[in-house]
Amino acid sequence: MIQRTALTTSALAVSAALILSGCTGDDTPESEEQTATETAAAENEETEAADGDEQTAYGELIDGFPDTIEPLPEAEIVSSTLSPADEQAAEGEEAEATEAPEGEDGAEAENPQADSERIGVSLVQLSEKSEEEIIKFYTDSLKDKGFETVGDAAKEGDVTTQTFHDTKNDQTLSLTVGPGPDDDTDNRQVTVGGVVLR
Repeated sequence: MIQRTALTTSALAVSAALILSGCTGDDTPESEEQTATETAAAENEETEAADGDEQTAYGELIDGFPDTIEPLPEAEIVSSTLSPADEQAAEGEEAEATEAPEGEDGAEAENPQADSERIGVSLVQLSEKSEEEIIKFYTDSLKDKGFETVGDAAKEGDVTTQTFHDTKNDQTLSLTVGPGPDDDTDNRQVTVGGVVLR
């Protein structure tokens, strides 16, 4: 199931429709007005989602989720999210990509960012693995994709956070391991999120 976030705009559309119908004094039955308003709101919400709003799938990986982040083996996927990255940052990177230095033979140097899309991602899981096993899995997995750990893992209370960065492609991910939603189980909540190329 995919949840698309355009609630604010939809709410405004509903309010505006109700105000206009009240001002015109239309004798249209209330049920018909409500149906028309709900239809307009649904169409508006669908349009907003198509324009690139945050999208979330529950219990599975959302379509188009980058393979940079691997799900933990035997873990339960709670949710996966895709969202547009900051537009200004994307524009700046596009400009840098067009100014790539030329090689000795005059050919432009390859830039992996030039044909890639920068997106925000998040993967939430529940796992019975130990904190050490979880951190090791993602350290090894992300290392194979060009990421390195940034400092040591930071612990605050029951929550441990480790940051990873890919200097070459300017990608950053954060891994958070904490208690699961039910205190009487051994499940740990594992969240991996950040900005990556797709």
